[in-house]
Amino acid sequence: MSKRLVVWLWLSVASVVVGAYLLYPIGSTGMNVLFFLWKAGMLSGLLSLLAGSKRWGFVVWAVCSAGAIAMTCLKIANTGVSFLTVASIVVDILMPTVAAKQLF
Repeated sequence: MSKRLVVWLWLSVASVVVGAYLLYPIGSTGMNVLFFLWKAGMLSGLLSLLAGSKRWGFVVWAVCSAGAIAMTCLKIANTGVSFLTVASIVVDILMPTVAAKQLF
């Protein structure tokens, strides 16, 4: 794994943590729990990638990113569009996409 990819993955870890902190709460208790699980899954996938499990780590990260995007869309439906919600969706799409190009 290249140094550039490792830096990108650590930036992704930071963006997951910051994004979760800034977007929480999403809505109802159930939605908050699901959002937390998606973000925890994203972190698990990223840490697996950093530990060397390319395929499994990336799949977990990408699937959980899609779940987090869906939760953010639900937040938009409940509270309206904001810069933060749009930026979060862009980051959740951009980070795995750029990493995939370097991984595969």
